[in-house]
Amino acid sequence: FDPTLRPLDICKYLLEISRRGTGKTTGVILLGMVLNELYGITTVYIRQNYDMITEKTVNDMMTTIINCGYIQNITDNRYNYAILERRRWYLCKIDDDGNIIDRCNNHFMFMCDILHAKTLKSGFSDNMADNIIFDEFINDDMYYPNEFVKFCDLLCTLIRVRKSPIIWMLANTIDKESPYFHEMDCYELVKKMKPGDSETYTT
Repeated sequence: FDPTLRPLDICKYLLEISRRGTGKTTGVILLGMVLNELYGITTVYIRQNYDMITEKTVNDMMTTIINCGYIQNITDNRYNYAILERRRWYLCKIDDDGNIIDRCNNHFMFMCDILHAKTLKSGFSDNMADNIIFDEFINDDMYYPNEFVKFCDLLCTLIRVRKSPIIWMLANTIDKESPYFHEMDCYELVKKMKPGDSETYTT
């Protein structure tokens, strides 16, 4: 999976649906880290509820990125690690003993959830939050009442009136009956699609 091959110049919402293990989340986070290094753009990582973004749940999210040396490559060896503090990921430099010897002052990724979108309304302000990821938007278990409306409300809080953000919607479950397809006016299109297909459409 290479997010840079997607039509970022014409699409604001990119729905990526495939089996698990294709590198969707890692790829879009890496893209966000490059955008952060080049332009100061912040990534916002969204999940359905707060339990899905707790430290114990997402603590290993950066393992592949760290172990493969991507951070050193992106930052020209200024940093080699990432730490999570208060729902924010920061790049840092650690020594051979794991001690932090340097840390970036600004976070490169912020995490939030749809269920508590209202708590961000008055307190969130980031004019550079232009790489937005809604991870695992197709849910096997349940959807909350008016979940899509809450999602849009959260996007309104994150984006305000800016036209620059890109919204990635990633899923590991291929469920053609997801209510999100109805809400996004692409259900009839999705019904006809087969694995490997890609479509661009306007609502």
